[in-house]
Amino acid sequence: MRILFDIGHPAHVHLFRNAQKILIEDGHQVFSIAREKEITRQLLDLYKIDYSLGTRQRKGLKAIFELLPWFLKVNKLIRKNLINVTASIGSPASAWASRINGIPHLAFNDTETAPEQRILYAPFSDKIFTPRCLFGDFGKKQERYEGIHDLAYLRPEHFKPDPLIKKKLGVKKEEVYAILRLVSWNATHDVVSQSKTSQAISFELFQLLQDRYKVLVSAEGELPLELEKFRLNIPFHQIHDAMAFAEVIVSDGATMATEAAVLGRPSIYTSISRYINQLGCIKYLSKDYKLLDTITLEDYQTEQVIHLLDNLRMKERQAERIRLLNATIDVSQFIAEMCVKYGHNK
Repeated sequence: MRILFDIGHPAHVHLFRNAQKILIEDGHQVFSIAREKEITRQLLDLYKIDYSLGTRQRKGLKAIFELLPWFLKVNKLIRKNLINVTASIGSPASAWASRINGIPHLAFNDTETAPEQRILYAPFSDKIFTPRCLFGDFGKKQERYEGIHDLAYLRPEHFKPDPLIKKKLGVKKEEVYAILRLVSWNATHDVVSQSKTSQAISFELFQLLQDRYKVLVSAEGELPLELEKFRLNIPFHQIHDAMAFAEVIVSDGATMATEAAVLGRPSIYTSISRYINQLGCIKYLSKDYKLLDTITLEDYQTEQVIHLLDNLRMKERQAERIRLLNATIDVSQFIAEMCVKYGHNK
């Protein structure tokens, strides 16, 4: 069987890479098309995953002009390689090309955001697979499963952290360290809590962490000089190794926050109430499992951060992680099985 994966974002690389490995080991032919967005192609190169060149990301209103060339490239790959089934997070181009060629398109979606993109791919997809915890109702094509995307690459079956990572980070053997994740420093000027900007809150979080640990800052783009010297500087694909041994991870991005939680590391997610209260995966890890702490920026209080840092609940988190692993499926195996199932039904 020939399966095509549409990789449009670095997170898609992690979601699909183990499923691709399973499929190849089972004798199937696996193809990938990779969009030029952030470190997507660099990650594929690091994991030695072959891919065809997709489109270059266009932002804002210009994104609409990316759809046609993206569709044409996917369509060409499907016809050239006699693809049986396509899979993506929710690629309109793959959904359209699959429908035109009479083959199934499977969408593996894990977020309630981006409804405009869902409108474009859902009518042309055969199935939309989502975590059971997702709040979103995507109609009769939706099929829920017990798990979340992070488990596709961070279950013990698929991830063994590098025990030498502290040396690579420049952290001494006896030192403990924290990771502060700042998704985009230049996008954090809004006043979110009384008179505090999110930049001011980020500085305060850094200082609170530095009072206790060696701090490593993970960020995209530029940082102010005061923080630049603390930038985490390791190959992209080793970030999960660094997280696995961190004493605590504080992140303003949901991805790293949930990844840290799945690893059983103390994880604090700082964001606006919309994301904390309206995303099913956040509620799942913070309420159903006590693996994730959240701080709503509109109600930010220094005392709340201090309380969380003083009560990391290490033993409780490890017990909760075991409970999570026992209650969920191997998501990578599930993705591989669904590709084979629907490819055979073609």
